[in-house]
Amino acid sequence: MLFTVIPCSAFIGALSLMECAKFHK
Repeated sequence: MLFTVIPCSAFIGALSLMECAKFHK
């Protein structure tokens, strides 16, 4: 439900942070 409110850019940004966390790990 929140995905419809959150802009695509924000969603992509979240994915980038997840990827960044993986690399830091």
